[in-house]
Amino acid sequence: MISRIYWWVSAACLLSNLYGACCLYASPAPNSAIVDDNAPGWIWNTAADYFDPALYGTSAHACGPGGYGAYTFNGVGVSVYVYEARSIAVDERQHKIGRLKLLIDGTVASLVAVTSTESIYDVEAVKVGGLKPGNHVLQVEADGGWVVIDYLRITSAAAPPDAEGSSADEAPSAANASRSQAISAPLGVLAYLPQGSYEILARSNLLESLDIPLNITDDGTQVQVYSINQSARQLNQRFQISQVNQNTYRISPMNLPSKALTYSTSSDGQSAPVIIWGYQPVPAEEWTILEVGQGTYRLTPASSPNLALSVNNGTVTDGVRVNLTAWTGSPSQLWVIKKN
Repeated sequence: MISRIYWWVSAACLLSNLYGACCLYASPAPNSAIVDDNAPGWIWNTAADYFDPALYGTSAHACGPGGYGAYTFNGVGVSVYVYEARSIAVDERQHKIGRLKLLIDGTVASLVAVTSTESIYDVEAVKVGGLKPGNHVLQVEADGGWVVIDYLRITSAAAPPDAEGSSADEAPSAANASRSQAISAPLGVLAYLPQGSYEILARSNLLESLDIPLNITDDGTQVQVYSINQSARQLNQRFQISQVNQNTYRISPMNLPSKALTYSTSSDGQSAPVIIWGYQPVPAEEWTILEVGQGTYRLTPASSPNLALSVNNGTVTDGVRVNLTAWTGSPSQLWVIKKN
């Protein structure tokens, strides 16, 4: 199992009504499609600076087991350039070069060997294209050895021509405004949560916890938010979070360990009630947990990555139901996950 610690990238803050939570925005690479490994916006963890005059900018980042980097970019494609060799010397020790794992927006995009019997610079190890225009989160990590990340090349989207007869002063349509809002929303990067018991608190009102209505155990019971009981840790306000695979988690109420959070399949896909149901290893009952800054999280089902756990209508008071809505980064979609 591949271990991760919390990853977060923060380049700008949301408006003040986000209560101080920060968000992800694309790191700028003005007038250039190349992003060096030392460019602003990179987040490196357990990665060593690696210097060689033949590298782009004379440096790279070397990641060993558990090492990784994260970068948020705006574009429709990206290539990762590496240094290939049989091994590299870091801290006066030789380390075998292995494979590069690349994730885009939390999904594994490639796993490729970057080892070679000879030293080769400027190797395009992975090329990803066809992404939707907008912000994307790239994650690179070592797998089965070390990797040496030199630089990225970002492919930007061409600006679409103005529609015939349209005016620059014209107000955007509701559909386009909604799309623009979704693109500019914080994306988040994969978080690592050790298996255990957690409280899941509404970021805009930390006194309100995710809650299973007391004494209701039936499949289909809708999840709500309710004032957290400070004197007694109620099992229906605590959740067992356990890793299913390297990207997803099962979230089960402590009072109903055989069940898991999922969502109603009867919804139209735009707003889906979040419910409890007997656990089955299916994407609808597995969740991706992404950190969007300063310990604030986004929870999204693996089967619907464009949706996010949300307090209904943004009203965070006792008894308000929880559902899934299109991710916009609004305060009602942000959560604090607190280990018990």
